[in-house]
Amino acid sequence: MYLQYGKDTKREGMSEEELLSKKSDTENIQQNLLLPRGIPEVRHRASYQVRIYKAEDLPRMKSGLMANVKKAMTGDDRPSVSPYVQVSFAGQTGRTSADKSTYDPAWNEQVVFTDLFPPLCQRIKVQLRDDDMVLDSVIGTHYVNMNHISSRGAKGFMHTFGPCWVNLYGSPRGYMLTDSHDYLNDGIGEGVAYRGRLLIAVKVEILGNSESSPLQVTREATMPISENAAGVKMEYFLWGTILEATMIDKKFADKFVSFELSMGNYGNSIDGKHFYRHTSLDEHAQEEPQQETEEMVLNQTPPMKPHSRGKNYYHIPFHEKKPCLYAKTRFEDQRQRLQRTNVLNAMVESLEDELKEVQHLLDHEEPGGKRMRRALSHFANSCSQFCNSIHGQAARATSGKTKLDKERLKMLERKISKFGTEARQLKAGIKSVEDTEKVLEAMKKSKQMLKKVKDISEEPQHSIPDVFIWMIVDKKRIAYCRIDSKTILHSAAEEEMGRYCGKVHTRFLRGSKNRQAVIALIFCTMWCQFAQKMMS
Repeated sequence: MYLQYGKDTKREGMSEEELLSKKSDTENIQQNLLLPRGIPEVRHRASYQVRIYKAEDLPRMKSGLMANVKKAMTGDDRPSVSPYVQVSFAGQTGRTSADKSTYDPAWNEQVVFTDLFPPLCQRIKVQLRDDDMVLDSVIGTHYVNMNHISSRGAKGFMHTFGPCWVNLYGSPRGYMLTDSHDYLNDGIGEGVAYRGRLLIAVKVEILGNSESSPLQVTREATMPISENAAGVKMEYFLWGTILEATMIDKKFADKFVSFELSMGNYGNSIDGKHFYRHTSLDEHAQEEPQQETEEMVLNQTPPMKPHSRGKNYYHIPFHEKKPCLYAKTRFEDQRQRLQRTNVLNAMVESLEDELKEVQHLLDHEEPGGKRMRRALSHFANSCSQFCNSIHGQAARATSGKTKLDKERLKMLERKISKFGTEARQLKAGIKSVEDTEKVLEAMKKSKQMLKKVKDISEEPQHSIPDVFIWMIVDKKRIAYCRIDSKTILHSAAEEEMGRYCGKVHTRFLRGSKNRQAVIALIFCTMWCQFAQKMMS
C-alpha cells in the first residue's frame, strides 16, 4: 500500500482540467518513494523464508458442548482442532496446510516471500490458527522484529532466526463459544495465559537486481530438523511461596480463594498434561517415588476464605504456614540467552542508579566528579567482565546454538567492548572533581550509551515460557500476574541471576476481564533453577 502525494502550483487563469492533465498515470511510484534514512534508492529482490516445523501445548478447542455436537453429527471423537500457521509480511500473506485433528501438529513447510531488500516492513507476523468449516479462530500470535535478528554496518549480519521455539500468549485457556479476550490472541496487549509454542526459523537470501523476479508469496515443503535442533530438553525446578495475600476485592469475601503457580502447561490445572496432587512437602517425602511418566506438582494453595476486621480490607491469614508451591518442568536448555540479558540489565540498572546519585550531588551544588569517575570505572569493569564471559561462550559448541546466537555473541562482544573503552575515555576526561562541565558532558554520553545497551540487550529468541500466578475463585480464573522467567532465574554467578530470584517482592493481580482493576496483592518469593544444579 502506498500513499501518493504531489504538489503543484496553479497559475492565474489556469483551469482544474489543465492542472490535472499534467499528471501522469504512469508515474513510477517505486522510484519516487520517500525512503527512511539508511535505505538505498536501488534495492535488490530477496527471498524471505519463514520455516514452520511444528507446535505443541495447544489449548483445547471446541471442548464440551461443541465437541459433543461434532461427535453426535459425525461420529468422530478425535481432537476438534486442525491447526495451521498464517504468516504476514510486507502486505503479503501466506499459510501452511492444516494438520487435521491434532494438538501436536507438524508441518515442515516454509512460506517464502519475494520482496525488496532492505525491507521497509520491520515485523513478520506469525499466527497459529484453527481451520474451521464456519470461521477460523486464532490460537496465538507472535511477531518477529526484523531489527532484532540482524545488524547493519560493515561487521553486521543478514536477518536470521532459529530454529527456535516461540511462546504464544493470549486469552485464558479453555474454549468458549464467545470469547471477550479474542484480541489478545491477535497479539494486541499483554497475553494473560500461555497458549502453546511454535518451532520456526527465518532466513533471508538476496536474489539479484530489482527486476529479476516479481513480488510474490509461495508455500514449499522443507526438510524436518532433528529432535534437539532447538536444544536438548532438561528439567527446571520452579518454586514459589506466597507470604501474604491482601487487598482482596470485597466481592470475593464469602468465596473460597486459592492461588495457582504455572509455567507453560506445567502447573496448569485446567488442561495441563501432568500429574497433580494437593499435598504438603512433608507428605511428599514419605511417599513412594512416582513413575517417570508422572510429574509431582504442588501448584495450588488450599482454598481459603478471606478475613477482615473492618469489612473493607480483606486478606488471607497464612500466619506461620506459608504455602509453598513448586513444579518440575521440561524445556530446552537455553539459559545462556536469559543470563546474558540479566547481566546487561544489571549493568544498565547499576549505572542508572549511580548517575542519579551524581545528579543529586549536582542539584545540591556539590562536586560530582569523584562520583562520576567511580560510576564510569564500575561500568567499564563490568563491560570487560561481560566480554570475557561471552568470549568463552562463543568458543563452546552447544546443542541448539543457532546462527543468530553466534552472530549476537560477536556483535555483543564488539559493541560492549566499545562502550567500555568510551567509559574509560570519559573518566580520563574528568581531570578535576569540581569540573561540572565535564561531569555533565560525561552524564549525557553515559545516558546515550545506556540507551544503546538497552537496545541490544533484548533477546529475540525465546527460551522457557513466562510464569503465571492466578487467583482462582470457585474454580474460575479471576485475576493474574505474569512474570518474566528470566527475572527469577537462578545462577551460581550473581550477575547472571534474575533481579527477583529468591527475593521477597510485591505482585499486583489484575482482573483478566478488566486489567486496570487490581483484584489482590501478594507478597511472594520465587526462583527457577536447572534441576541438575539443584541436586548437585
